[in-house]
Amino acid sequence: MPDEQGPAKYDDLTIAALELSLSSDRLNTYILAAAGDKHLAIRLHERNTQLSEGLFGVIQGLEIAFRNAIHRTLHGGIGTLDWYDQIALRDSESEALQFAKRALDQKRKAHTPSRIVAQLNFGFWVRLTSGDYEKSLWVPHLYKAFPEKTK
Repeated sequence: MPDEQGPAKYDDLTIAALELSLSSDRLNTYILAAAGDKHLAIRLHERNTQLSEGLFGVIQGLEIAFRNAIHRTLHGGIGTLDWYDQIALRDSESEALQFAKRALDQKRKAHTPSRIVAQLNFGFWVRLTSGDYEKSLWVPHLYKAFPEKTK
């Protein structure tokens, strides 16, 4: 495992505290990968965090492009910028929309389409491409947001 700064030196008390903080469920994956070595497991967890941080910019760009493509397509297809208020959403997406609106309320921000689109989490956008919305969104509109041959 490459590590420019060298392995962190944690004593057993610190390892126990980290295990409690991270939760045994989360850490167990790393302990298994480290063949039971909790010190190595913590280093693997730290390395995963570093790798995740390194990918954040790429993932953020993907998320922004993805949601904006869906928003543009549904705006054009449904004919209104607030298309999310005009369509039948399943419970999880409806709850995500309400959560986004409450978050804007807490920030004392107006419910503009651009703010709502930005506030909705990535899961909301991914779920709009699921089979649950095949007939209502994908077939009439969303396929246009993606390159040809996208399944």
